[in-house]
Amino acid sequence: MLFVPLIELLETEGITQRKLAKKIGVTENTVGLWAREEGKLPKWASVMFTLLLKEKELEELKSKLASL
Repeated sequence: MLFVPLIELLETEGITQRKLAKKIGVTENTVGLWAREEGKLPKWASVMFTLLLKEKELEELKSKLASL
């Protein structure tokens, strides 16, 4: 489950609503609703956000390992 407000997560990660929408297969308007907490965030979306964050962490680790 997502414990950080989506808008904060987007800002922290530097991702736009449009980019997130495209990555998870929903409209930008849907992400906007979730970000404004006007629409209920489905569990699958929360899982997708978590996976995207883990993917980013993995890429950062790969980059660090490559530089060793």
